[in-house]
Amino acid sequence: QPGTMMIHIMVPADVVASSAIAYLTSWSRCEPLQTNNLPDPPKTVDEVYDTHKQMISNCESHLMTSLAGYKMGAVGLVDGEPCFYGPLFKKFLTSSASQPSLSKLCNCHTLEVEIGFVMKNSLPVKSEQYTLEEVWDAVDSVVGCVELCGSRFDAASMGEVPVLQKLADGLMTGGVHMGPPLAKGSFSIDSLRDMNTSLRVNGAELDKGSGSRCPQNGPVESLLWLVEKLHEHGRQIEAGQLVISGMTAKTNVFQVGDTVCASFRGDIPDLTVTLSA
Repeated sequence: QPGTMMIHIMVPADVVASSAIAYLTSWSRCEPLQTNNLPDPPKTVDEVYDTHKQMISNCESHLMTSLAGYKMGAVGLVDGEPCFYGPLFKKFLTSSASQPSLSKLCNCHTLEVEIGFVMKNSLPVKSEQYTLEEVWDAVDSVVGCVELCGSRFDAASMGEVPVLQKLADGLMTGGVHMGPPLAKGSFSIDSLRDMNTSLRVNGAELDKGSGSRCPQNGPVESLLWLVEKLHEHGRQIEAGQLVISGMTAKTNVFQVGDTVCASFRGDIPDLTVTLSA
């Protein structure tokens, strides 16, 4: 019945919007949420993505920034979902001209070595699914990145909230430190999948991996999955956006003042960053 359907739609929408604003407010104030003031957790994967949409819609008013692109991750965390995507925000992208500030990321807890793409072309919905070659053709440049994963939950809450709630928090989005954009002619779908990476903190290697650790077993494969998943949710990749394709190496052992080096052992130069307060 129409009345019943309206109630079913409106109540989750209100919950989703209030949750998104709670995450954004926590971030803007750099005040992590505690167990006594957590928003209601999402009940479904769709509510996770609806929360992301509300974060994007409200990011200008609450974070004074706009959508920069997307991140990939959470491989195998939820049954039936190979991975997830989340938003990246322009205010928290840094490069060699600016060092990342941990305090601005609101509980930065993990560093990840990632292979990023700056998009040359938008990828709208079309009658047939995109191929790997088509999404690769839409890439303008390849970028070595260090993702600084954040959370709007404090340490105590992080251990208690359900997985879907952690994912609703922008897929634990935070900052991205970017190396120089590199012409993609030096790379291929296969070479990016096979590229070895490592992560060093103050000279000590803490983890290593390769592009095959990305969602869908490769960076471009990860990008293809994102394109199709965005279409399911009424969105699309836009020209100029950044996509980081997923974790290849990571650590949660770091502090302010540490020097972090992401090594890609290929045609991407090492990326070194000093973590500031």
